[in-house]
Amino acid sequence: MFMGVVIDDGAPAPTLFMIPREETEVLDTWYIAGMRGTGSNDVRVEQVFVPEYRAASFLDALTGTAEGQQLHPNTMYQLPFVPFTMCEVVPVVVGALRGATEAFTVRTAERQGALSLEKAAGKQAAQIRLGRAIASADAAETLLQPYIDRILARPQGHLDPAERAEMKLKGSFSTSLCRDAVNDIARDIGGDGFRDHSPLQRFFRDINVVAVHAFLDLDTASETLGRMALQLPVEDRLI
Repeated sequence: MFMGVVIDDGAPAPTLFMIPREETEVLDTWYIAGMRGTGSNDVRVEQVFVPEYRAASFLDALTGTAEGQQLHPNTMYQLPFVPFTMCEVVPVVVGALRGATEAFTVRTAERQGALSLEKAAGKQAAQIRLGRAIASADAAETLLQPYIDRILARPQGHLDPAERAEMKLKGSFSTSLCRDAVNDIARDIGGDGFRDHSPLQRFFRDINVVAVHAFLDLDTASETLGRMALQLPVEDRLI
């Protein structure tokens, strides 16, 4: 099992390590509004020895220079941790917005007021909100493709701190765009749109939960790149 821990031996050192699955206990703690399918439960490990060869510095992984990352010529294994993780997470968020937009299109076309009997598709406000959702989904996908292409084009996967900070900000910005768009959609789905069987409420919950992850915090990412642009010291270690 792949895990992370902070070793406090005078100076806190974030460390990644591997231990056999049978030496761990998965705790059933993942009760959360969104991203339920990830199963990100807590894990308990007691009195387990981890040899040094199964451990690596997380700070080295952030820069793509951990010892294990240098063993293989494939640049995929040499990518810095955060840009690589963004390539895993941000496409999911962007895809979720596209799914929400498609579900919102169906919902708007079929929805009719229970008391007014007025069709939602005939309302200008619904038409405007749907148009904005489509534009936002298109914009998110347009931002995503160059991000992926840039990662794939890097020789040896190397990215300097400024590049890593820029890519973290772009991933955070795309996620924020998707969150704002799905929240705008949610304003016009009605009570039925929040029933458990509705895909719209799932997209709404999942995007809002993943968007608060530390790697996707737009304020921190913006501050980091802004400080770099002003040639000020940077305190953000997650780049």
